[in-house]
Amino acid sequence: MLRSLRTQILVWTILPLAILLIGIAYLGVSNHQSAMRELVAERDGALARVAAARISELLTDRARDLENLDASHPGTWDTQIFEGGIALLDSDGRIVNALPSREVWEARRDKIARKDEYSKPFLENGAWLVLLTHPNQDGTLVAAVQLPSFETFAPRGAAYLVDENGKIIAHPDSARVGMDFSTHAGIAQVMRGESGATFHYDASGTDLVVGYAPIAPTGFAVSAQPTRWGLLIDEPWENVVAPMFQYAVLLPV
Repeated sequence: MLRSLRTQILVWTILPLAILLIGIAYLGVSNHQSAMRELVAERDGALARVAAARISELLTDRARDLENLDASHPGTWDTQIFEGGIALLDSDGRIVNALPSREVWEARRDKIARKDEYSKPFLENGAWLVLLTHPNQDGTLVAAVQLPSFETFAPRGAAYLVDENGKIIAHPDSARVGMDFSTHAGIAQVMRGESGATFHYDASGTDLVVGYAPIAPTGFAVSAQPTRWGLLIDEPWENVVAPMFQYAVLLPV
């Protein structure tokens, strides 16, 4: 009789209460993780916007500086602004003057973009450079602008640039340059000029937080559709969230 009463108390009181408490705990953990994902996504979206704005401002300012440069007086050329150097080409593309040297610019000849356009970034001596061109009455000025270090934008992940086709054009891991990321989350949005954040599972199944923002158009009157670059920041979710939250789903147990 006593055993039957205990069983009934367990079945009708303690067991339902335990199930209810566990359900509430799981629901709380789930809601907390959802809130954390939204918070982290907002943060990475903001990081991408700040990084993209920094690069856009740098390229815009240096293009303005190049326009104001006196091509006929190489002694006034400021290589502190244009860290990668400056060159003047004649109408046939021959190098007239060059800093730091003609040899450096001869090695870059195939990277020089069309008039009034930026080249795609390229890696030189551990730094990412972009070549700006500007025609004037003395010929064509070309200057090399050094991009900020991508590592500073995403210390726990990877910040990189893609072109209008979704191909990587600059990445901390240079082996990834040229890879087609057109199906990567955020690429379509950033090519439409949008900024924000989303989530993406890569080929290895890693859950990534993806922040994205467009770089100011890097092509001008030479094309009806200016070239657009996009900046993306990928951070593995497990690197962003503290370990206690990674295993929070087990806490109710």
